[in-house]
Amino acid sequence: MQNSFLTTYPPRLLYWAIGTLAGATLSLQIILTRFFSVVLYYHFAFAGITFALLGMTLAATVVLNNKNYNNIEKIPFLFSKHALLFALTSVGIIILFLKLPLLVPAETVTLWEVAAMLFFIVPFYHGGVGITLLLTRLPQTGGRLYAADLVGAALGCVGCVLALFLVDPVTLAFMMAAMVVFVATFIAENRQRLHLWLALVALVGTATLQTVLLQMNAPHLGVRWAKGNLEQNTVYERWNAFSRVDVRCEHSRPRGWGLVHQPEEKIDQCILRIDADADTTITSFKGDLETVSFLKQDVINGAYLLQPVQHTAVIGVGGGRDILSALIFGAKHVTGIEINPSIFEVLTKKFADFSGNLHNRSDVTLVNAEARSY
Repeated sequence: MQNSFLTTYPPRLLYWAIGTLAGATLSLQIILTRFFSVVLYYHFAFAGITFALLGMTLAATVVLNNKNYNNIEKIPFLFSKHALLFALTSVGIIILFLKLPLLVPAETVTLWEVAAMLFFIVPFYHGGVGITLLLTRLPQTGGRLYAADLVGAALGCVGCVLALFLVDPVTLAFMMAAMVVFVATFIAENRQRLHLWLALVALVGTATLQTVLLQMNAPHLGVRWAKGNLEQNTVYERWNAFSRVDVRCEHSRPRGWGLVHQPEEKIDQCILRIDADADTTITSFKGDLETVSFLKQDVINGAYLLQPVQHTAVIGVGGGRDILSALIFGAKHVTGIEINPSIFEVLTKKFADFSGNLHNRSDVTLVNAEARSY
């Protein structure tokens, strides 16, 4: 019976299947850590690891103690079923997580925490069932299957981090779900294939639509609530493996860490936020340093009053405010080093004209690099 199964489903197909599912499961875990960091706070990112461990442990326990999973001839049906459920529930929890306000009464916090835990372990449970089925019900290929599982998980981790520099995590989640469904179509029974192909078309179509909407800067599926506040008036948004960066613009009195004298005149400025929390200011600048003379009043620039400088290095360029500060205090040349490519793109491309094209000035050098290594 085992030989007939492996004749129908050769080992290479099974290696591909378990590797893809393992990679998608690890990618989902990483994607959730990014969403938790933005929507909640950084320490909640560890919850993503907890959900993955709980879901996959539960899956292994169920498979090993349920007789319905013992028949090797049922593996095609069971694996495809749980692969499809993994794909649908993984994108489903992300959609719900982004849409819900996450504002609950204090007296019901514990109840909601338990509900959230049960909610988030569902896709990891289904992914774990599929992986456990192949690992424990095919002992003659167990060693190589486990190797394929590890390789797939490793590639999923590395691939997810690299992919986040190209697409947003919502699109990536749909893409990973589509890959799992695509692999399942080669193992599924005939009666399952129509459902799998319909799901595949829906997932690919949604991922494509999300990408197009992002490129057009049109309304799309993204963060609606973050840190307990409704996200509004965003004019630019970009994700990567470091953070989510968004920009909002306003006409208001100059912002500062501690202005000795607050100017009454309002100016155009944009707020660049990192993970909906830490922010930096992009000041409208047309080349005349006198228009940003209020920077001399900011306590954070007090060091320039103690020691005149000729050359300045700014570690973490942000919105370019510190570059303007150095220039207005007489620096002959400023080198700005920014590690986050999305922030670097904001200053040198998307909002370059607004911020005075600092990267084109002869007295400014901007570098996208890690400052200590640079």
